[in-house]
Amino acid sequence: MAGDTRLQYLEMVVRQESDTIKLERLQIRMDRQRDLSARDVTAEELYDDTRLRYAALKKELDENEAALEAAKLLLDQSTQRRAEWEGQVLDVDVDDFLAPIRQALNVQEARISEIKQRRAMLALSAPVGGQIVHIFHRPGETVLAGDPVLAITDTGYQRVLAYVDERSAGKIQSGNEVRLQSEHRPERIVIARVARAGAGIQELPLALRKTPVFPEWGFPVLISDIPQGVFLPGERLKVQIKTGAEN
Repeated sequence: MAGDTRLQYLEMVVRQESDTIKLERLQIRMDRQRDLSARDVTAEELYDDTRLRYAALKKELDENEAALEAAKLLLDQSTQRRAEWEGQVLDVDVDDFLAPIRQALNVQEARISEIKQRRAMLALSAPVGGQIVHIFHRPGETVLAGDPVLAITDTGYQRVLAYVDERSAGKIQSGNEVRLQSEHRPERIVIARVARAGAGIQELPLALRKTPVFPEWGFPVLISDIPQGVFLPGERLKVQIKTGAEN
């Protein structure tokens, strides 16, 4: 019957999804053991054992995938025959007759949903599309709940923060034209605008000081209207601001 065929198909799907989760876990373990083995932290035999188990399970999943497609075809054919049969039988309470099978199907579908949720938990999803700027933990490390694993910056909205000396600060206004050029990629040049000029002096970040030991100071200038994808997050730039006093 169509109900029995569908139940068998769902059981195969459950096994396939469960084995897929096992394969992904083996992949994670294999990558971790490979890195640890390369650094002589763990024995190479552990990595070889996990690699062989991964290969065997991968082969089994590939073979079961073909069987799953055949079972799906059989289910479609059985469902079509059931529809034809229900159209002919008028004196049988089909709903009562199929109730136990439908209950078993609901149980299997709930199991599939649970497995898919567990599988989704194995993947890390970033809240935004961007670029990795810092990695806090490496494979093999223990991570507590809530600890950050990666730092990602949003590359879709770019601004530049520059610093000017006290003599130039009074000449800069919002809307002034700015020429930006990459220090390490001089062919990257864009024209932007001053979004806001800081009203107070601030200490420069270490990366911008001539000598990290001695503090330096400057007035911050926020620059916007930068085309997307031209500069990398955190890239050092040469900044030339055109003030109203210039010709």
